[in-house]
Amino acid sequence: MGQYYQTLDRPHFEYDLFTIDGLGDTYFRGPAFDQSKPYVACIGAAHTFGRFVARPYPAILSKRLGFQFLNLGVGGAGPLLFDAPQYINFANQAKFVVVQVLSGRSESNSLFDNSGTGSLMGVRKADKRFMRFEEFIAELMETESRERIIEIVQETRASYVHNMMNLLQHIYRPKILFWFSRRAPYYKEGFGSPWELLGEYPQLVNRAMIDLLRPYVDAYVECISSRGLPQKLWQSDKPIDGTWLEGGWLLNRYYPSPEMHQEAADLLAPVCARYIPGSRRTRQRGGVR
Repeated sequence: MGQYYQTLDRPHFEYDLFTIDGLGDTYFRGPAFDQSKPYVACIGAAHTFGRFVARPYPAILSKRLGFQFLNLGVGGAGPLLFDAPQYINFANQAKFVVVQVLSGRSESNSLFDNSGTGSLMGVRKADKRFMRFEEFIAELMETESRERIIEIVQETRASYVHNMMNLLQHIYRPKILFWFSRRAPYYKEGFGSPWELLGEYPQLVNRAMIDLLRPYVDAYVECISSRGLPQKLWQSDKPIDGTWLEGGWLLNRYYPSPEMHQEAADLLAPVCARYIPGSRRTRQRGGVR
């Protein structure tokens, strides 16, 4: 996804993409890091990657705390993608790990299988069609009863909690679970559209699920914000994936804005400082659980 974002967003944003030996051909958000020096691993999706921002929260934290923060954000990623030997190896070599609360749409259920990708893309079992989870849910809502839809949502959530628990248990370094969203963990599902059912990022994840995950981490931080959204991007005569077109300008209404990344770093910094000996500590500003 890093290459995909860069292709769409150049020349307005430069993501300094690089690959890491041992992690295949995936391109990660720069700057490149020195593996011979201590580092913090930041596991997450596009919110961690930092689409449409010059400096995502891992880069802000790195400068503020004087320590390497490796941005392992992969757009559309779910826990299965990171619960693989190559990623676990990098996580367990880190000083500590920041684990973003990933999206529940990147999970499987009895009708949809994402085990081959570990992302929001998967196969509908009935016809072997490769599709996004949102498309699967939209078509399900057109053909199935509310009771059946609720059953599939419950299966998806159970799969998510199981896979997130496995990921967290396989990382033996100190872990900070990080909620980064425009909404609070509590939300009530609606059935008027797929978006009402899924909720805002991290889709399908609710407070009960977070409560189940918190015993597996050393700290939990929430950043709930919509500051800077919608974000005005650049002039265009047509939208690109992930944007809206309004008055001849592209708008970002989905990915965290620069202001949100700054707020995320402000909330994470005092917690991260606990695990960096001799770091430049910053004053705690709430959001820590």
